[in-house]
Amino acid sequence: MNTEERKALMLSHFGKTSKEMDEDVKLIKEWLKTQPHLPEIPNDHIIASFIWANRFSLEKTKQRIDLYYTIRSSMPNIYQFANPKTEFMKRSKESSYLLVFPKMVDNRYRVTFVKIKDCIPNDFDIIYGWAAQALNIMDVALRENDNLILGIIVLVDQQNFKMEHLLRLTPTIIRDALVIVENLLNSKIKEFHLFNSPPFVDLLLKLCKQFLKPKLYERIRLHKSTDTLLDYIPAEVLPSDYGGKEKSVDELHEDWNAKLKEYQEMFDQRDVLKVNESLRPTPLEDTETYGVQGTFKNLCFD
Repeated sequence: MNTEERKALMLSHFGKTSKEMDEDVKLIKEWLKTQPHLPEIPNDHIIASFIWANRFSLEKTKQRIDLYYTIRSSMPNIYQFANPKTEFMKRSKESSYLLVFPKMVDNRYRVTFVKIKDCIPNDFDIIYGWAAQALNIMDVALRENDNLILGIIVLVDQQNFKMEHLLRLTPTIIRDALVIVENLLNSKIKEFHLFNSPPFVDLLLKLCKQFLKPKLYERIRLHKSTDTLLDYIPAEVLPSDYGGKEKSVDELHEDWNAKLKEYQEMFDQRDVLKVNESLRPTPLEDTETYGVQGTFKNLCFD
């Protein structure tokens, strides 16, 4: 199925046409002209990507475009290191896998793979590394031609996940991660699959249940072995390391890093495109969503 055929298939899912999408893009562009605090008016393709991700709700599209730029200033602890050419991201690449598989499930769902390597330095914060990599994946996806999908399936190999990593999950880190997952990516997450889990996986799930929205928590699937992954992910999509027919994870990781290099100019530009709060037409109301000025309850595992 080529790109245009997939686009028609995806639009038909919501009963929309390319013409209606174009009309919505024009409406959002007109709104953007009234938002002087935003650093740019993105191109039509990126606007269409936001409209699609928000299921053609123009109000949600406006909120998420604003959030897309605002968190660059409100989360400097992530964005200042997210450029793939920084030493932080080079260490992240050497310490973990976070990549998108090239093939989709049912031509509708993309698969993202996450795993800590066994060589992670003790002083490296892998959680912030993942958050930064997730933002980079989102930025690439917004610009890819074949980016209309119905959801994301996340595979998490927990083989090298240790208690020391769990203990690094401070309230600030969790808050920042949830802003990214629930507010920027939530509309597209279909399932989480956890496998090769450590003995303390129950503790991890309690943590997830406490902080994830119920609808997102219900999408978590725990596997006792990698064999059951094939019940959800076709062999054509899975890497050879996990019983599939695709390239190995290491090969796919190299391919993904090459993809990031293709977008290096965009990442450099992103570093300087930030909001000017003094020009914002109306003050922020939901500051917790934007990762600023909010409070966060204490962790509790009872």
